[in-house]
Amino acid sequence: MKFIFFFAKLSFFIFVFVFALTNTHNVTLNIFPGVLDLAVDAPLVLWLCGFFLFGVVFTLVSLFPRILTTKKTKSTDVS
Repeated sequence: MKFIFFFAKLSFFIFVFVFALTNTHNVTLNIFPGVLDLAVDAPLVLWLCGFFLFGVVFTLVSLFPRILTTKKTKSTDVS
């Protein structure tokens, strides 16, 4: 069973790695289109990784109060 999970993780990693290697073209991110002519050019892989990390950090920050209250109630419920 461990071998199946390892193979699934390895195949997913290889898929993502090949996807990243094939998407190296520059992508333009237009910030406030029409209002400001502010545009940033970067490879697609960089944008994908950046927004993924932003989502992870945003999720952790939004769940942080719940994690703290859960730990607090577990430590006070000593019988």
